[in-house]
Amino acid sequence: MGWVDGRQNGAYNAVEMFKPELIKRFFDANSPTHKLFPPTITVGQLEAGLDKFYGDYRNLHIDIRSAVELIFDDIRGKHPLTEEYLNQIRKTVANEQ
Repeated sequence: MGWVDGRQNGAYNAVEMFKPELIKRFFDANSPTHKLFPPTITVGQLEAGLDKFYGDYRNLHIDIRSAVELIFDDIRGKHPLTEEYLNQIRKTVANEQ
């Protein structure tokens, strides 16, 4: 969990230090950073999602960055992690390796 938290803190601190005018855009719902750092998702939710996701041995070959994005989308209801959807993801990742 330190990686995710550190990633968010580092990005925010860099923006604050070097481009303070971008702080408003940082929290804009249309900003690319909004997808990376959703303000309504807690670390506990992400941790629980990662535990459940990687608790299934079939997901162990999926990289952490993809898993985090999948979990964010699931929590927000954008794309629930149904068995059918997970099977598609697993096949796509397997074909890319």
